[in-house]
This record gives sequence, structure tokens and C-alpha cells, in this order.
Amino acid sequence: MYESLKILEENNLFDTLVKQGIISITIAGHKYIYETFLKEKSKGIGTSQAVTNTSIETATPESTVYKIIRKMKKL
Repeated sequence: MYESLKILEENNLFDTLVKQGIISITIAGHKYIYETFLKEKSKGIGTSQAVTNTSIETATPESTVYKIIRKMKKL
């Protein structure tokens, strides 16, 4: 799912589709949380610590962060 969202963003369509309600605000939020997780992972830390850091930074329960990660990895 994340790759598809990135393609939309690269083509300047993501924000427009969110504003029109075609992509929900929830999905936009999940994208932000996933990108925060990826930023943490790029620091070279383990997945569990990256999830914890993301959870703290985004005020999202760790279990939800794990669900978002699974969702974003799906096609």
C-alpha cells in the first residue's frame, strides 16, 4: 500500500485525493506513522525499538504501529 501512496505523492495527487475525501484522513495518518517508523529504522536500530520510538513520537499505541506496518507492506 505504501508504494502506491508514494507514487500518488510523487505525481502530486496524494494531497488532492485526501482533500477530496477519496483517500481518508486515517490512511494519510497511517502513511505519516509508517514514514516515522521508516525514519527510525534508517537510524540502524531494531524493529522493536523503532516501533517504540514511533509510538512515543506519534502518540500511537505500539500494537497500532505494528498493524500499520503490516498494512503498509501489503500491496
